[in-house]
Amino acid sequence: MVISDSNELIMRRSICTRLPCLTALSALLSLTLWVFPAPSVSAQAPAARAEVTPELQALLRQIKQVDTGQLAVSEEDGRFLRVLAATSCARRALEIGSASGYSAIWIGLGLRETGGRLVTIEYDPARSREAAENVRRAGLSDIVQVVHDDAFREIPK
Repeated sequence: MVISDSNELIMRRSICTRLPCLTALSALLSLTLWVFPAPSVSAQAPAARAEVTPELQALLRQIKQVDTGQLAVSEEDGRFLRVLAATSCARRALEIGSASGYSAIWIGLGLRETGGRLVTIEYDPARSREAAENVRRAGLSDIVQVVHDDAFREIPK
C-alpha cells in the first residue's frame, strides 16, 4: 500500500492478485468441499496422523501420470486439502466431481485424523470406478465413499 498526496490509502494489489493460487484454491474449495465441523474438539478421541507411505506416494504419482485431462488438483493443493480437513476437525465432507480420486485421497487422509468421512460424487461411470479403485488402493475405503450419480439428484438425499 502507498499513501497518496491526499493521505488516501491506495492498494496497488489485493492479496488475491498477489496470491493467485490461493484465490483459485479458495474457489475450488467453495465449489467442491463442504465441511461440517465436529461439535466439540475435546469430545473426540485423538486419531493417529495418517502417514503418506512410500506406497501411497507411488499411487499418487501414478494417478497424476495417467491424468491426461489434468483433472486432479496439484500435489500442493492436495496437501492443503488434507491440512484443511484435519485442522478444521471436520467430521463430514462432500466433494463434487471425483475424477480419479486424487483429491479424495488427500481429503481422506485429513479425515482419518479426525474420524471423519467423505462422500465424493462423480457422474461419469468410468471415472467413478477409477476413483473407487484408487481410494481402495490407498486404503481409505473406510473413510471415503465414492458415489456414482448426478450431484443434483444425490445431494438432496
